[in-house]
Amino acid sequence: MPGRATTWYFAFNEFNDAIFTREALSMRLMGRVEELREAGRLAGGRIARSTIDRDAECFVRTYVSKTTKKGLTEDGLESPFAELGLLAPLAGGALQFRRGPKPSLPDEVFALALVDFWQAHFPTRGTLSVETVAHEPGSPGRVFLLDEDSLAERLERIGEVTVGAIEWDEGAGLRQVSARREVSSLASLDFVRSTYAALGEAA
Repeated sequence: MPGRATTWYFAFNEFNDAIFTREALSMRLMGRVEELREAGRLAGGRIARSTIDRDAECFVRTYVSKTTKKGLTEDGLESPFAELGLLAPLAGGALQFRRGPKPSLPDEVFALALVDFWQAHFPTRGTLSVETVAHEPGSPGRVFLLDEDSLAERLERIGEVTVGAIEWDEGAGLRQVSARREVSSLASLDFVRSTYAALGEAA
């Protein structure tokens, strides 16, 4: 588990409850933090439950807008991440992860996440299966809550987004992506820089 943004990493990559409450997330996260601390994988002393509770609340507020009875966003502020539709409030204060297509997620941001994941976890591997990209901790499928069909649709476009650096391959009954260059040589930020530069010129 990364040392930074521990709550975010845990929620998207290790916490597998599709429907949950803030209290359940906080309790499970507290248990995981204690496991890591006892194993010597988390620096510092014991972390207070109140700190974990605040982090869990901050996580939820990042993806779910808190509205008033009139339907207005509290304080007139809304996190831009709420537009991703990753979390949905349910009756009784429960929450649900929304797995499926994410129309507001740019292909370029998806490509950046894919390359970062590939370099961090499989730097010497030339191919990755759809299952790996969908389900491995830290993968785009986990962090963006994409189902396999939605993921495959994006991977079919990955060659255009990465200018051929990564290509979709369905040969021999396999569904995978292949790196046409050394994965370590790919600069993931280039995929978003060119897109936002073009948007700036258009504006």
